[in-house]
Parts: sequence; C-alpha cells; structure tokens
Amino acid sequence: AATFTTVLVEADTVQRNFFCQYLWGRKHAVLPATTWRDVLTMLSSSPVDMLIIDPEAVIDENVMLSMDDKSQSPLELLRQYTQRAVVVLTSESFDDDTVAAHAAEGVLALAKPCSAPRMHLVVEKAERQVLAAREEVEKIKELRKT
Repeated sequence: AATFTTVLVEADTVQRNFFCQYLWGRKHAVLPATTWRDVLTMLSSSPVDMLIIDPEAVIDENVMLSMDDKSQSPLELLRQYTQRAVVVLTSESFDDDTVAAHAAEGVLALAKPCSAPRMHLVVEKAERQVLAAREEVEKIKELRKT
C-alpha cells in the first residue's frame, strides 16, 4: 500500500479532525499548517505529495502585502511550490462552476462542509494523480540509466 505526505491547512477544528482521521486511515502522514509561512516552509523543505488547503484560512491582507512579487496571486505562488504535489482547495463558497474552473487548472476542489463520500472521491483522485506522477518519475530515471 502506498503512503502519502499531506500538508493540511484547515482553520475549522471539526473539519481538520475529520480530514486527519480520514487521511490517517488512508496511510497519509498529515502535516498541519496554520500560517502562510508554515505552508511555504513545508512545501519547500520536504517532499509533499498533497496539499489540502482552505485558502481563506491563511491568505489575508498581511500575506498579500508581504509577497515579494505583487503581480502573482497566492494561489499562483502555491502552484510554483507544488509542481510535484496535488493541490486540493477547500471552501464553503464553492459551487459547481467554481469546482469545474479549478479542475480546468489541474486543481481539485472540495466544498465544505464535506461529506465522507465526497471526500473519498476527491482524495482517491488526488492519490491516483500522485501515484501517476511517481510512476512518471521512475520511468524518467530508468530512461536516464540507459
């Protein structure tokens, strides 16, 4: 069975506990983050397979003001840090159109409060993407050997 390293950013205690219980049951090492700096530090210092984040939990005006490159949004910056990780955005304000728009950008979206079946579908899809990326890396390594 595969294992995964997942950074979890969720301000709501009930939702965070729900996510953790579920992810632990699926063999995820869960790294909780509570600040934008924590998120960027974890993503840059250790291999992360998945980032599950409610942007509203950590992105505020202070983050926007502290960013070096004001032309980028925090989500664009996240994409640079997570080129190898699957991003799952969570929010209470998602509707079907928002979920579809994020999917078109290669980002999974999960409306909150999330049900166990909905979470299962999104996490399973994210895990498949991680495993496919790992296989691709292995193929590239094999090709370089020859």
